[in-house]
Amino acid sequence: MKLHLKIFGIPNVILGRRETAQLTASQRRLLEEAVEGVVDGIEPKMRLVRGYQKKLQPAVATARAYIDELVEQIPGPLSMTPKGFVKDPYVNAFFATPREVSTVFGTSPELREFFARPENAAIEVACGLLCMVEEEKSILGVELAHDAIRRDVRQTSVNFSEHKVLTPGATEADARLGLKNCIFNALVSHALQHIADRKAQQRELLDQRRILYARLRARQAYNGGLDTLLATVSAGDTGSGDIEGKLAEAEAQLKQAPATRDAPRNYLHEVKAILEQPQEFIRLRRVSFRLNRMGIKVDEKSEQPAHCIELAEIEVSNVLKRVVAIVCYPRADMLPESDEPSTQLPHMP
Repeated sequence: MKLHLKIFGIPNVILGRRETAQLTASQRRLLEEAVEGVVDGIEPKMRLVRGYQKKLQPAVATARAYIDELVEQIPGPLSMTPKGFVKDPYVNAFFATPREVSTVFGTSPELREFFARPENAAIEVACGLLCMVEEEKSILGVELAHDAIRRDVRQTSVNFSEHKVLTPGATEADARLGLKNCIFNALVSHALQHIADRKAQQRELLDQRRILYARLRARQAYNGGLDTLLATVSAGDTGSGDIEGKLAEAEAQLKQAPATRDAPRNYLHEVKAILEQPQEFIRLRRVSFRLNRMGIKVDEKSEQPAHCIELAEIEVSNVLKRVVAIVCYPRADMLPESDEPSTQLPHMP
């Protein structure tokens, strides 16, 4: 879902109701538009709740402030070029060969689409977010210490894979702004999925209650003999007591669910709770270590030549982890699009 919310003109603070009242007219308009986008994207019925704008504005501003601060912590911009593989420690760390640099950036659909836009014809360098998977392995290698070579030394190798370029822009600021909106949209989608799951759970409980009522009525209609035996078999050997127990459990869960007339208010409350705690959805961790040109971690006290690499790792929903950096790549290093393979059959003599 793409909301394209332009919400990043609000002061970088966590706002409460009193603070939102002090916004400028322009800032207030941006915040109101952001709330309307959230409501449209998740559940338009939330507009039935009186004062929904005032109830959601502080939560949206809180999410915005957190995302703004998070994105600004991502390192960069880092210049990425195939030639930089030799001298730039970050290019050397992120990629196995100069050819891999060309493949990741030079064939990126996102960069191709950005450079192809008419309004970007004069832009020679694009900035964007580089996402990668970091993998560390324990290996046995060779180490030079005190002019002596040591073999079978336990070492940690660091490799990066699954490179992806996102939110390209003309400047670093454009790239960061695009990423902020991208993360906010993802947070809204997360809230949407939560509401959809709640709706599905309630529908499932209603269906379960209907089926259990039907089974209970069918069982109570039998008077014994063969009919009772057939009813037992068709019900999977479930006694009426078990049915009544399951029915009572379903009824109890349905009583906890909001009534239809209260559903919009409940949805608004749950969306507000999610937006007020964006750190439960996405987190950023800064890490640094010394790495040599072979991709081996080097101890701080070691005499081996190495560079300090500073990284940011984003974790989404406690599941997805990616190392991220703001990078720049020149138009001149884009690879030409390969010709589509011919689908015509060869001429038969």
